Amino acid sequence: MNDIALYYPNLSFQNTTWLKAAALYWPQIARLDLTWMIEDSPQATPLKDDDFLIDVSVSQDSIADMAESFSRLIELHEGRFVEQYGLSRRYPDIAINAAGQPTLSAEQEARLTLLHVGKFEPALLAKFIELGITQEAVHFNAARGTDFVYAMDPRLAQIYSCALAGRIAHEKHLIPVTDDPEIHSALTDFNLLSLDRSLVGGESGSVRTDEEMTGLLATLSIDAVLPETLVDIPMRKIVEVRQELGGELYSYRTYIKELAGQLTEFAQIQDRSVLEAHINHLIASEVQPKVEALERELKALKIQPVRKILSVKKEELTAPAIFGGAAHFAAGLPASLSFAVGLATFAISKVRESTSAAREAKEKSPVSYLLGLNRRLANQSW
Repeated sequence: MNDIALYYPNLSFQNTTWLKAAALYWPQIARLDLTWMIEDSPQATPLKDDDFLIDVSVSQDSIADMAESFSRLIELHEGRFVEQYGLSRRYPDIAINAAGQPTLSAEQEARLTLLHVGKFEPALLAKFIELGITQEAVHFNAARGTDFVYAMDPRLAQIYSCALAGRIAHEKHLIPVTDDPEIHSALTDFNLLSLDRSLVGGESGSVRTDEEMTGLLATLSIDAVLPETLVDIPMRKIVEVRQELGGELYSYRTYIKELAGQLTEFAQIQDRSVLEAHINHLIASEVQPKVEALERELKALKIQPVRKILSVKKEELTAPAIFGGAAHFAAGLPASLSFAVGLATFAISKVRESTSAAREAKEKSPVSYLLGLNRRLANQSW
């Protein structure tokens, strides 16, 4: 099972609540390092310090593959490409310079999407400029100086970024994830046929990937057990829980991946609310009963020592019964003291037995991570 995700299509996280949920499910998340200043929010800093966030480079092979695929599609559909994504045709109010290229105002640029030059092969970028599909928009970064970015139609930028993320994820054995609910995982399919369908046909695929369905099931299951909404939980608390329950997370991930196999028939549902309703029914029938059963078992084990102490007979607390081979050390004690020592020793042994049984119950349960989240985020013992 792959335990590292690749965040796309942005460089910086756009949704803090989504990031908290991702931190409770993914061991690590990678993001593209394009030497462009990543402006993390203060909320993301604790996760970076916890080594949850890692940066991955964009390989030349990935960029070359994107250039080959997009160049081929332009050869096949140049006219439709310009019609659908040409800046001057989609935005008639954009001025054209002496070279026949669109010139963006600050207001017009804000309506487009900016992509860093590091995502493109120079020849493909030149072709985009020649067709009027993109326009250079130089930005100055106080930390690194001039950054070269290119403005293009949001739909084209989205498809290109998603396909590039899919190619990099495939190369580095990562799972693409996004905090944009409007982006479908099918967009990360970087083969020529899928790109043709998305770019020219306007379709993005109709079936969600197994990884996307697993992720939805996992995050909705986590949300179902939280004592409060993620919005109200500080990121530092998220980090603390990750550190404490890290071992149990892997067992939970394995269980969720297997359970997600029951959702295959719903993968084609496009209405997010309907899809989540189906997933929540599975959680209510399969996940929550296991969480409740584990909670009952742990509560019973917690009071078990008290029950046994209350039911123990006086003769069971004699020196031979309690101390066994070391009974001769307690043989000379006064009866009252011997009874007290025996009772204390008996109590300690039963607490140890209960603690050991609780630990074993947690290790056997595939949902101990979920109950642990509930307890620790509610500041209860676990």
